[in-house]
Formats: sequence, C-alpha cells, structure tokens
Amino acid sequence: MGRERFQLASAIAESGSFEDDLNHVRHDGLPIACHAVGSLLDPDNPAAGTVWLYEEIGARRATERALRQRNREQQLIFDNALIGISYQRNRRIVRCNGRLEEMFGYSPGDLIGQSTRALFANDDDWDAAGRKVYSSAGGAGTYDGEISYCKRDGTPIWAHVIGRAVDVGDGGMTWIWTYADVTARHAAEEALAKTVREYALIFDNALIGIAYMRDRVFLRCNRRFEEIFGFPPGAAIGQSSRSIFASDEDFRKAGQRKYAANGEGEGFSGEVLYQRQDGKPIWVLAKGRPIEEGDGQVWIWIMQDVSRRHQAEEGLRQSYAEMERRVAERTAELSRQLHFMEQLIEAIPGPMIYKDRQGRFLGFNQHYLDLIGKPRDALIGATVYDIAPRDLADRYRAADQQLFANPGTQVFETQVQAASGELREMILQKATFENPDGSVGASSASCSTLPSASAWKSACGRQRRCSTAARKASPSPRPTVRSLR
Repeated sequence: MGRERFQLASAIAESGSFEDDLNHVRHDGLPIACHAVGSLLDPDNPAAGTVWLYEEIGARRATERALRQRNREQQLIFDNALIGISYQRNRRIVRCNGRLEEMFGYSPGDLIGQSTRALFANDDDWDAAGRKVYSSAGGAGTYDGEISYCKRDGTPIWAHVIGRAVDVGDGGMTWIWTYADVTARHAAEEALAKTVREYALIFDNALIGIAYMRDRVFLRCNRRFEEIFGFPPGAAIGQSSRSIFASDEDFRKAGQRKYAANGEGEGFSGEVLYQRQDGKPIWVLAKGRPIEEGDGQVWIWIMQDVSRRHQAEEGLRQSYAEMERRVAERTAELSRQLHFMEQLIEAIPGPMIYKDRQGRFLGFNQHYLDLIGKPRDALIGATVYDIAPRDLADRYRAADQQLFANPGTQVFETQVQAASGELREMILQKATFENPDGSVGASSASCSTLPSASAWKSACGRQRRCSTAARKASPSPRPTVRSLR
C-alpha cells in the first residue's frame, strides 16, 4: 500500500493529475474496484495537498468481463464453425470466417473487402444470384436456398445458403450469410437421378415383361408385360392377376405353386400356362421374388414368353417319336438283312471271310473256323499275322494292299495253314466293297481247294454267282464288286 501511495504521489507531482482504475480494500476487508481521479489543490504549491474522486466500478468490471468472455466464445464459434459465415455490406464481404475461405479455396484474409462476385464463375451467374435472392427475400429480408458458386480454382461448388438482412442504421444493405457445402449431395442426387432415368429406360424398354404386385394385384408393369398378355397401355394397373388365367382353377393352382416355392425361401421360378386378353393360351417363364416394404410385401415378377419354344419342343418331340419309329423299322429291316446275310455266308460251301482296310477280320463263316481251328471270338479284330506264319501273312497282306490299290476282284493261288498245321493249296477269290462316299472300305474272300482245270472253271462261275447274290442282299449302302483291272 505504501508503494502504491508513493506511485500516486509521484504521478500527481509530475503531471498535476491522475486518472485510472484502482483496487482498494474496504474497511471490512473486502476488495473494491474504483475509478479514481485525483489532482493537486494548488499546482503551484504541491504541498497544499490533493483532491480525489472515487467511483465504484465492480459491477461495470463484471459486465465487461462477461462481455469479453461472450465475445471470445462468439469468436471461437465464428472461427471454428463447420459452415461458412460472412458479414456483407452492399454485396461486399466485410468479414468472414475461416471455413468460408477454406470452402472457396482462399487463404486467410483474402476475401475481406472483396465483392461477392469473387464467389461466382461469371458476371451472369452473379447477377442471376442477386436477382434470385432479392426476389425471394421480399419484405421478410431472409433467403434460404441453394446456389451454384465457383471456387477460386474454377471448380464449381453448390452451397445451401441462408441469408438475413440486418439494419445497422446507416441505410446500407447489410446481410449475414451462412454457407453449407452441398456439392457432394448434389453430385449424389444427380447420379441418383441419372440412375433412376436409366432404370426407367431399362424398365420401359426391356425385352422381358416386368410387373410389381401386391396381394396378386398389379401395381405397375412395363410395356413388354402388357404386350405379352395383350393389355392396352396402362390397362393392367389395378387388375387382379386372375385376368391372365383361363379359369379360377388355373388361378388357384398357380397361387399354390407360388406360395409353396416361397415357403422354401427361394421365390418362384417356373413355366406357367397363362391366357392372353384375346383368349389365346400362352406359355410364360415366370420368375418372382417377394420384397418387404413399409406397408407390406410386394412381389417383383419377370415374365418371358416361351410359347414358341414350347411349340418347337412339341414339334421336336413329335419328330423324335417319328424318328424313333422309323429307326425301329429300319433297325428291324437291317436286322432281317443281317440275319439273311449271315445265313447266306454260312450257306456258302467253302470258307468265307471279310476284312476292313487295315486287314482286321470283320466276319467269317463256320467253314473258315473249321479250316483254321480258331474260335470265333479269337478272330474278330485279328489280322492274318495272328493266324498264319509270317511268310504267308506277308503274302496275304501284300495281296490285300494290291487289291485296295486296284479295287475290284482278285483271284490267286496260295497256301493256307489248316488247324492240323498242314499247308493246303487253295484258291482265294477276293472282291472290294465301297463306302457310301465311293472310297474302298472292306474286302471279302472265299477259299477253295485247288481243283482240276475243268473243276476250276466251274467253281469260278459258282463263286461269281454267290458274290453277286451276296452284294444284292447286303444292307444299304450296298457294296459293289468292280471288274478285275
């Protein structure tokens, strides 16, 4: 306290007066804040003393502290708000927060003093926004809407803005604005709108019928659905699906099938016989699945007209049945011809064989089996190398190759090893058979013991007659015997 009095005395002595806020202590010990004003009684005679005026300022200080605290809080809110805020006068930015600068790509303080034209891409957009705001605000002096802006780098930006005109008493146009960046929402809405348009195009132009139903009543359907069932545009909406069935019984059975499939949690997929509006029956591949909506269950159906396929399948079934009948008849005929051929071959008085181009045995009669003493199963698919000595097999194979190279008939003398191991002198008469395409496919051969000259001539005549009869009785394609070249 003594030091404070010394400072006050020094201040008055130096300037002749003093004015400041001082902190004192009341008689009861409580602190008290005062605004003190002091001066010398006689400036020419400082020793004459001083006079002081005190004003208690405790309440004022409390109010000032509260105002400063509120101002700090408001500044914190202003500076850290998640939306942009600006104070504008005559469309010029007087003050703004950091979020607005950040939103439009400006550095701190760069927007202060600028026209709001800086927030738009061009003058036309700026003028249009002004007209929009002033016409909407009207006498209320408020605007709430969305405006397209432009960032400093030219990037377009959408903002939801709320503005209110305030009267500051100087006749100017002063507005307080808040800005919320809704660019992402706008992009999402545009993408959603585009998707909706695309889905609408798909729905309206799909090549399959699509319908939404509740309680078996059509809520919505596309044009293809109407075409499938013969409805005029819009005529199916609101109708019961009973209208696409021929009878109540068909309608009831279709419902049972649907609910039975849905009971297994798989929806429904199957072919159903419906009836068009002109009374014509129609087969449809129907696929339906339920979805839950707020006001109940809705079924989405996809319908595809498969009547032509059904007709084709029915025609195919009839054709297949006819083909089966003809195949059975042909098989029976071939079986009879084959039996005749087997009997004919067995009736030939001498050994008889026939082979494919690779020299594999395809068939033979019992005379040949008796001659070489081999079982039938051992010969099917075998070659001459499996039944004859090597030197004889080479001669047989060479004769076969010569015959296939020069198709027709072939007669030559050779030896055949009998079952006893004896080599018998025999005459082989051979002929080629053609495939349907004219190529050589197989050969036949008959064997006879080498006879006298007169007997040989007679045997050749008989052999030719047997070969001719065999070819005429063989199954189609009928093999032919070509003359010796």
